[in-house]
Amino acid sequence: MQKIIPISRQRLRAWLKYQREKYGKFDFLFIPELHNSGRIHFHGVTGGLSPPLVEARYPKNKRLIKKNGIQIYNAENWQNGFSTVSKIQHKEKSANYITNISRRS
Repeated sequence: MQKIIPISRQRLRAWLKYQREKYGKFDFLFIPELHNSGRIHFHGVTGGLSPPLVEARYPKNKRLIKKNGIQIYNAENWQNGFSTVSKIQHKEKSANYITNISRRS
């Protein structure tokens, strides 16, 4: 399980490097979090990055996926599992969310 974190970070870094090469410099903060299952996922924010996003859809009925009325997207070129992306609606709430995640990690 300890090997999972460095491998996941390496994949995230490679993806971020690719994004910078393709779209130019941008700011980011990603925080790893382990599930009870031992799998890792990242919470993050970016600033100044506008990659192509694909509207997330339910596989069976192809309906759009929304959370609290906000459209959910997938990062088009993320190939290491699932991606869930939403556009920031409230900067202060987003900052509080990231702060709380960082305290848990």
